[in-house]
Parts: sequence; structure tokens; C-alpha cells
Amino acid sequence: MHPVAREDAEQSAELVYLPTLDDIRAALRVRARVLARSRAWLRQTGIGVGVSVVGAAVFGWAVSLPVEGMATLVGLPVAGALTGWLVGSLVAWASRRRQARAVYRMAAAEGEYRMTIDGSGVRGAGAHTTVTVGWGPYPYFVETPDLFVVLGKDTRAVGYVIIPKRGVRSASDVDRLRDILDRHLVRTELVS
Repeated sequence: MHPVAREDAEQSAELVYLPTLDDIRAALRVRARVLARSRAWLRQTGIGVGVSVVGAAVFGWAVSLPVEGMATLVGLPVAGALTGWLVGSLVAWASRRRQARAVYRMAAAEGEYRMTIDGSGVRGAGAHTTVTVGWGPYPYFVETPDLFVVLGKDTRAVGYVIIPKRGVRSASDVDRLRDILDRHLVRTELVS
């Protein structure tokens, strides 16, 4: 056996846990914060610009402003952009909550999960499903106080694996799990 393969086989972490809605919500928050650099702000900005344009058009159509009313004309797009950003943020928040509930319903139907994490990736089993995920499509991870969240490189896909720390047998297993992830993935920090 190749020395690296034997080392990976000898160093594995096993978890047994019941999925919780809080785990899924936390993982979705992590994913949203990591993606904040790319597309989440674009959606909110797009909604803000859209509301601004529509607001300005309606306002311009409805009212013919004298010179004194120019401040209102300038303030309207700003108010529209802020309103659009707020609406976009609320839509994103509600969407994540709805997605978390849907994922939780599917996960809860599996009952108790058993996971093994080693150098080859993650193997998990529930009551009705067995899943094996290699590290290739999941090059990044984020550590939170309660979870490790393994993230996919395709930001358009759902791509994440939730690894709750409470599922390990001992504190040394958390350290072993962290070591495995650090050796095979890139640790990503959250955007504040």
C-alpha cells in the first residue's frame, strides 16, 4: 500500500448525529457569507437599481417638478436604491430560511447519520441513503464553533457538506477532523 494512502486510511474521523435545522441554517449562512464577494450583493444591487429606475420613472411621469423640486428628484433614486437593497436582503433571508426548512425535511427523514471523513473524502449513510463525496468538487471549507462546512467550487450549485462537531466521540476527533480537512482542502475565512 502506498504510504500516503495508508496514512489517510489510518487517520479518519467518524461521526454519528441527528441533523438539526440549526445546522442547516448555519451552513447556509456560511455559504451566503462566503459567496457575498461574488453574487449575493449583485442580486440585492440589481433589485435596488430596478426599484430606483421604476420609482424615478413613475415619479417623473406623475409629477412635473419645478427647479425647487430637484432635490426630491435626486433623493428618490437614493431612497429607491436603499429600499431595493432592503427588499433584496429580506428576500435573500427568507429564501435561505425556506431552503433550510426544505433541506431539513429531507435530512430528518433519513434519521441518524453516520459519516466517515478521511483522505479520500466523505462517506455518509442515513436510513435510506448512502453518499460518497470525494474532495475534488469540494475544495474549500469553513470552520465555525459548531460545524465544519465543506463548500463546492461551483457557486451556482448547492454544493456544501455539513459536518457537525457534536457528532464526534471526543475532542481529539475534532482535532483529527480539522487536520484531515486542512491537509486536503483550503480553509476559507468568512466575510464580515
